[in-house]
Amino acid sequence: MKQIFVFILTAAMTLGMSARQPELRDNPRLVSHASGANLKLKKVVPSGLDQRLRASESTGANTVEGVYTIHIEDVYFDDSKGDITEECTVTLDDNIVTLDCIYFTRPVKGEWDASNSTITFNPEYLGQVTTNAGVRYMAFLPITYVASSQTLDYTPYSVTYNNGTILFPELHGFGWILYTDAEYTQQVGVAELFNISSMEQKDPDEDPNQGWTGIGEATLYDPWLLPGLSMQEEADKGYGVEMQRNDENPNLYRLVDPYKGKSPAAQLNSYTGNGYITFDITDPEHVLFTASGAGFANQGMGIRQFYCMDQLSAVAGAFQMDPGVVIAVIGDELCYSRYEDGVLSLGSMESEDVETGELFTMYAACFGIQGDPYGGYGWTDDNDALVSMNGRIVFPGYSGISGIRDEVAPVEYYDLTGNRIDRPRAGQIVIMRQGSNASKIVYQDIIN
Repeated sequence: MKQIFVFILTAAMTLGMSARQPELRDNPRLVSHASGANLKLKKVVPSGLDQRLRASESTGANTVEGVYTIHIEDVYFDDSKGDITEECTVTLDDNIVTLDCIYFTRPVKGEWDASNSTITFNPEYLGQVTTNAGVRYMAFLPITYVASSQTLDYTPYSVTYNNGTILFPELHGFGWILYTDAEYTQQVGVAELFNISSMEQKDPDEDPNQGWTGIGEATLYDPWLLPGLSMQEEADKGYGVEMQRNDENPNLYRLVDPYKGKSPAAQLNSYTGNGYITFDITDPEHVLFTASGAGFANQGMGIRQFYCMDQLSAVAGAFQMDPGVVIAVIGDELCYSRYEDGVLSLGSMESEDVETGELFTMYAACFGIQGDPYGGYGWTDDNDALVSMNGRIVFPGYSGISGIRDEVAPVEYYDLTGNRIDRPRAGQIVIMRQGSNASKIVYQDIIN
């Protein structure tokens, strides 16, 4: 039944799209995509971890089909719209993946390789079409913007699917190119041309707040973005951000749209969708962040999606492995984020560069960007010196003196003999304590 359904759905989408009349546009005015910011990105996750972690590396699920949020960079024309967020449906028929989005001139097909969870896009010659300027011949071409020469490369490329996200390499996208001849030798213009940064799987009917309950306004002393905008003074003052708690995992929290509203970076933010900073404090000595898009984009800085996390999250995500294994293998070589008494702290520590032997300051906070959500980046100045990325999140209701309200307090788990448990097993009977309240429960393991 699934194969028949996919075939019918794919055929229907193709027929529906083929009815659109492409608009003939001039060849694009290619512009530099170079960052306009003074500060630069730098990998801050320690090097030399590969050999110790490789044996424990695991792969994600391969359920590539579904409805996605797609992040499009429409930047090639005078009338380009900039950063666009749309919905995209992905279907799979044998080894052919079809991506359909209202922003596409035609559905895009790619070759699915289940062995390494990749989709490869190749040129597809679509034949004769009628445009607003007459009959032309249209080809779908995968594009890569070559910044050094400000040209387009039409070489096939592959993208990777990982646990609900399709990652595109930097400055890669799709083009529908128009020709005057059936041999596709005389290019006359384009129907559409844009880059894609990423695609995140979603439930099309899902309420963004479903499964989450607001608990008030937290205070964010931002260690991730504001230091890169030379707004350290504003970061030190802190600002209010809505905080939500997960309804099923009471130790899972998120900040909602942290770079809009009261954020000093709001006026520089062109991102139109929702953004979150998500973290789990089940193990308060090793807080775990999730690579959820924080909802910040700025073309001048070369940022189309921004992922806030820390050293532990970056390493665990890059190697697709359990964070407990990372902690056991790497130990104190990483700088961890910690939670205590209503405050999540992202601090720093002195470390030694394994290649040069030089001492440097390692910050727990780091971040990823489009195409590299677990990149483990920090900021450096013009002298290649790391910029301070200390910060903290103060929970709503925390006064620093009287503590935190029971309904906002983090949850702790204990076995039946009273010993604290950082990460209970699924099905284990435990004592759950939240503030001054305690109850006996059967633990359900919903932490990814």
